[in-house]
Amino acid sequence: MIVGVAILAVILWLFGQTLLATNFLPHSYCLVGNARLLWTNVIADLLIGLSYVLISVTLVWVVRRTRGDLPYSEFFWAFGLFIVSCGVTHFLEVVTIWKPVYWLSAFAKGVTALASVGTAAVLLACADKIVALVRTARESAARRGNERFRTLIEASPVGVVAFDRDTRILTWNSAAVRIFGWEEAEVIGAVSPLTPADRQAEHQALLKKTFAGEISTGIETTCITRDARILPVAVSIAPVYDEAGTLTGGMVI
Repeated sequence: MIVGVAILAVILWLFGQTLLATNFLPHSYCLVGNARLLWTNVIADLLIGLSYVLISVTLVWVVRRTRGDLPYSEFFWAFGLFIVSCGVTHFLEVVTIWKPVYWLSAFAKGVTALASVGTAAVLLACADKIVALVRTARESAARRGNERFRTLIEASPVGVVAFDRDTRILTWNSAAVRIFGWEEAEVIGAVSPLTPADRQAEHQALLKKTFAGEISTGIETTCITRDARILPVAVSIAPVYDEAGTLTGGMVI
């Protein structure tokens, strides 16, 4: 930053007279005295310039408050410089309405051009890493959610069984082991062994309703245990959807 200020000071010292030259006609001359058009441009440029400054100040505040925790903070600094320089060009557009410092305005636009190219280069260099970071954060959040969900299911005092569209079992909690006798490793990935022969039609009808998007609660039926006992149960069953809203299976309690 100190080097940048020094370079700017040298440029102003060498070319100060040229940059501040006013041997041109001001923009107000081009507007032929149309006050409404003049003030429309002035107010618009002022609002844009002030907004750019506010955006830049906010970016600086975010970077400083995160204290190094914000990934790719160099992009935020580059973008902040770009936004500030854009704001300066709009402020100079207001100045040149009455004072024709066009060389100074052109110099500000040159600085903005350099800041734009630098910001674009930083963005292109970081694009793949930013996408990877977002994906990693999303996957991490999904894993945390799944872990909490699995913990809740495992702690449930009632049997919880999740299955896919082919009725292959995906989840089998400890209560299901206690109630039906099969260990988790015996049933995960297998078609549900719980349906007695005389209940096949009834259970298929219930699955059909579930896969049609219906939720069924308090259904009294029977299931078969590992030691071939017929067990009367009350079940609630609901469809399960993925993030895209596609039905992927169901869950029964």
